[in-house]
Amino acid sequence: ELAEVVVQAKREIATDANLLNSIREAKLVVSGISAEQITKLPDRDAAQIAQRVPGITIADNRFVVVRGIPQRYNQVMFNGSLGPSTETDTRSFSFDLIPAGFIDQMLIYKSGSAELPGDFSGGLIHIVTKEPAAEDFTKVEVGVGFRQGTTFQDNVGPQGSSTDWLGYDNGFRDLPAGFPTRQALQGSARNSSLRERSGRSLTNNFEPLTNSTPVDHGLKVTTSQTFNLGRVQVGNYTSIAYSRSYQNYQAEFNRFNEFSSTTLTPRFAFLDNTYTNEARAGGLFNWRFEFNDRHQLEFKNFFVQLGETRSIVRDGNDFIQQPNFDRLNYGYYYLSRGIYTGQLKGEHKLGEANKITWTAGVNNINKSEPDYRRFRTLRDQSFRGTEEPYFMQLPPNSNLFDASRFWSSLSDLSVNQTLNFEHRFGNPEAKRTPAIRAGYLVELRERDFSARYLSYLAVDPSSAEIQNIIRDPLSDVFSPANINRNTGLTIEEGTNRSDSYTGTNQLFAGYISGTLPISKFDVTGGLRVEHNIQKLESFSNENPVNVENVVTAFLPSLNAAFNLTDRSLIRAAYSRTLNRP
Repeated sequence: ELAEVVVQAKREIATDANLLNSIREAKLVVSGISAEQITKLPDRDAAQIAQRVPGITIADNRFVVVRGIPQRYNQVMFNGSLGPSTETDTRSFSFDLIPAGFIDQMLIYKSGSAELPGDFSGGLIHIVTKEPAAEDFTKVEVGVGFRQGTTFQDNVGPQGSSTDWLGYDNGFRDLPAGFPTRQALQGSARNSSLRERSGRSLTNNFEPLTNSTPVDHGLKVTTSQTFNLGRVQVGNYTSIAYSRSYQNYQAEFNRFNEFSSTTLTPRFAFLDNTYTNEARAGGLFNWRFEFNDRHQLEFKNFFVQLGETRSIVRDGNDFIQQPNFDRLNYGYYYLSRGIYTGQLKGEHKLGEANKITWTAGVNNINKSEPDYRRFRTLRDQSFRGTEEPYFMQLPPNSNLFDASRFWSSLSDLSVNQTLNFEHRFGNPEAKRTPAIRAGYLVELRERDFSARYLSYLAVDPSSAEIQNIIRDPLSDVFSPANINRNTGLTIEEGTNRSDSYTGTNQLFAGYISGTLPISKFDVTGGLRVEHNIQKLESFSNENPVNVENVVTAFLPSLNAAFNLTDRSLIRAAYSRTLNRP
């Protein structure tokens, strides 16, 4: 007599078949892409992957635009948990932060439902990261790339920090410790000893260094293991990735004035030589604990650190302002971005008809732009072909374009928790059964942004010493020896109080929804209620600005699907959503 045989298997979500099944069984309008497709593509990050989905375009190589609606009207989720905003002055997420190899599935919801957050108008992008594989494996990948016009060509830029290769600045570009506050500098005279000491303490890092550009390179180590810990089956998926890429390119930058329908007058003509390099380091650590076929926990984490160096050397002429001079302008930019997101998820089946799922999540964003330097140099056109040096253009007052240095920092921390309950009526194993669902979401978010900039000015623009200083080599013009409160250079603070802000956001949401099969129709409807408290502290000019927005929104939704066959259906959807600042 044959005894009972029980076969257990973990459902794979990374396949195309599972993706199509998820889209079909969804109670709203959704499209997506799976890891099975992603592995066949050359795409390296989530932004490039998203543009493979119908109706999706990418702005600035990193923002997702759904059906033509700008990125600030979209929402992002990771593994069922709300994601952060990465930008300073708008609510949007930079998808180039997420490596393609971290993604199992990307779903883009284009209509709302009671179960989903209501704060989107374009779409909600849900990224599901990798899960432990059905079979254990360890894989090491090494990549080397040659880029025509870049590799082994000259790369121009200033000295960087010793940790740039890891994607962050170690403080080399920061303001010196003990540097005076904005109020102290703005309250001091142009020829004060305070400004002299402060200017001399800044790093003199303006000389453009020329090096040979190396090959692009990367390393990725991935392992997936499953083992038993007592009666608990434990699965782990770990991936560590590092890459370094370089790109040099030229671009013309021209502008014209139109004074009549037949005449275009050149405004300026520049040739930009841009030199970029990017360092990316990331890790993904996902765990799954299966206690039995009714209870399981998942702990998902990933972090990414991305550093980008960009140097621009602009050569050309301005035909309106100082048309008799050649211009040679410089911009030295460094951007460091870091993200950590983690979720602890639980799934519990209570009997055959009831299921509870919950998620606790945390997101941390750090973005830094340390010491963005921009300066312009000029030379009379009569000296073309000679050794006559270009001279530094000094502004009369502090601004962001002439002999300027800019620092900014953004931090965003959020925690959230969700709970969902579902009860199925009738046969819970059937594909189409009536069901009722309810749940809640709580999210608390804190954000802090600060920016600061200053410029180098002449203490006495008419002095002979200044005329010599502005013709010094770039390595010397802003050296401590030239910061002199009598006849040399000084610094001037240009920061406004409105250049910084702090903010908090508290979101409390609850919903109830139900699904009812009627003949060949599946009707799903529900109501979501969101209570949001948003606070902002900043300044307008010198006047304090304190904002507190308290909004309660009622968000109904209705989705109906007509099943033509077992494999095809027609879907219609209505939902009310909102958009917060």
